[in-house]
Amino acid sequence: MPYCHRDHEQLPGKPPLLLSLRGEKYNSPNITCETLRESLVPQRGIAFGREDSVLAGAGWDGAIGLWNPATRRSLGTVPAPAVTERAEAPPESGQVPYPLAFSPLGGRLAAASADGRVRLWKPSPSGGPSLDAPPRALPARRGVTNRPVAVNALAFSGDGRYPAAAAGDTVRVWDTAELPALHAAGDPLTGHTGAVNAIAFSRDNGILATTGTDQTVRLWDVASFPGGRPATRDVLSPPGPKP
Repeated sequence: MPYCHRDHEQLPGKPPLLLSLRGEKYNSPNITCETLRESLVPQRGIAFGREDSVLAGAGWDGAIGLWNPATRRSLGTVPAPAVTERAEAPPESGQVPYPLAFSPLGGRLAAASADGRVRLWKPSPSGGPSLDAPPRALPARRGVTNRPVAVNALAFSGDGRYPAAAAGDTVRVWDTAELPALHAAGDPLTGHTGAVNAIAFSRDNGILATTGTDQTVRLWDVASFPGGRPATRDVLSPPGPKP
């Protein structure tokens, strides 16, 4: 969390007027700690769309801004979804991340939200998510306290069929071949002893690589999807001392 001056203190190095990510303007003599958090907390997720035609960034509250990277112009905003409960923040950062991932082929956007759910937005002609229909929402993973677990990482398979999400020490993969119906592509991928914070599919979609705070890289054989039972192909340990 950024350093916070109390009310009636000037914010060093900043203009007297601040603009929050919500578009609200504040006068510096009346700045509060919460205002600073809204204004200064950096983007918590970012991704390029198909052929780099759109750049998406998720702000502190889960709202998504869209830009054309070539012209630097805004393509609109996807408002933060209304949530009834918030996911548990990872202990490493203390903040709920909002990872984003675009489908390589279809332009669909997967976006994690404050409630631990992943929402799939349809592509629009401009290359960004379509705002004329609600997104498909994938259910959150529940932790031992029955609270939602924050999503740390998202990825699509190379053909765009399988979105994968890492939440806690578990990775789940869905099959979008029969949208609007969504089905689990297979059993959840478990085996890490710490939080998974990065995932990636191989180009042929047959392997899903996962890594996290347990300092291992696991290679999962997912060529049997959909409906197959994924197995760990290899467990790699990076060189160097363990923490």
